[in-house]
Amino acid sequence: VFLFNGVRQPLRVPALSSLARETQAGTQGAAFDLPLEAQGEAEDWDSEDGSTLRSASRREWPPARGVDPRGALHVEELHERALFRLKSWGVVPWDDEELDSMEEEPARGHGFLARLVLRLTRQVPRCIGAFAVYSSVSAMANAVDAEEHRALIFLRMLDIVIALGALAGLFVMPRLLKHELFRSTRYLVTGYDRRMKLREAWNLGCIRRVVLAIGLWLVTSLLRFAAEWDMAYDGMPFSLRWSLFSFCTLVLASLSYCVEHLGWEIAMLIDAFSLHCVHSKKDLEGLTEDWNVLQALLRHGTCTCGAAITLLFAVASSGLVVVVLAPKQDGDARLHYLWALGIVTPIALTACSVLATCASVTEKCRRVPAVVNSMGFHFGMEDRFFFASHIQRSHTGFFVKEVLINGTVVLKM
Repeated sequence: VFLFNGVRQPLRVPALSSLARETQAGTQGAAFDLPLEAQGEAEDWDSEDGSTLRSASRREWPPARGVDPRGALHVEELHERALFRLKSWGVVPWDDEELDSMEEEPARGHGFLARLVLRLTRQVPRCIGAFAVYSSVSAMANAVDAEEHRALIFLRMLDIVIALGALAGLFVMPRLLKHELFRSTRYLVTGYDRRMKLREAWNLGCIRRVVLAIGLWLVTSLLRFAAEWDMAYDGMPFSLRWSLFSFCTLVLASLSYCVEHLGWEIAMLIDAFSLHCVHSKKDLEGLTEDWNVLQALLRHGTCTCGAAITLLFAVASSGLVVVVLAPKQDGDARLHYLWALGIVTPIALTACSVLATCASVTEKCRRVPAVVNSMGFHFGMEDRFFFASHIQRSHTGFFVKEVLINGTVVLKM
């Protein structure tokens, strides 16, 4: 799913691209240079189609390899673009020599044939998800007709819940992948002396996210493989039904990875803004404008993640309800109950981990006024109090369906 969505249409650099521009005349601090009029001399429009805004002072990476006249992408260009996407998503760590060029957008290819193939390819996972839902419902109906044990019926009901969640996740995930924070790292590589620290934090965070997603997929798939030995489906091979379940859990793990990735980037943005306030020599109006643009970016990012977080918790809560209602009196029923509990528990823990990442964004926003109060501004005590009060009253945080996710919500869950 990542590769299918990674090689896509030409990307538009967001209007907030100046958020990451550092001041060249300042000290080592400026991680943000938000006024849009500052872009005038640094950026220009592509002379070919006017659709891509790029920097005239930076070299492109990866270099454009050209496009075949018939519209087919070169294999080497496709490989470089896929590798850059994996690095932007945090799957592959960045190298030291790439720090100066990691914020550039990948080379883009045009052509009707390439776009048509990519669009058709992206529909394949959805077809597989729909087939998984159909096979789960059919197995449930056959189990009811055959009057099998109730524990097996509830376990097949759990298959339906996970298949429906995976199918819905395939429709939700493209919106996450289209977000500029997910497709670009230009917001995270600014600041001369902080670039290495941000890269180190990025690599540590990507290892944690990858391990969590792969662990969820492996644990649930292995437990379901063990549970399959006690279940008999009519008309479907063992390998096929287990592969469908593994695909569904992989989609849920990928969805949780996407949300974790965006939450991690938003949290790093807040840290970069705090360091920017400490080192910047801007006046009060400039810092206030920086915070307003950052606040708009945070709200847009959290709004993008709302549907995915709701879906993850819907799948986890539905699975827990199915497990609680499953019978567990006799020996066989207790064994099936343990299999179902082992499958649902990693999904529920992953959903809680996603919620904890969202809450960390809110807690970081709450600590920004304290950082402002601890600084020695050159514009006086009253202006500092005004700036801290403005940040506090902006109520910036991670909102899911107009509900603020903070540490208290995570503890209640």
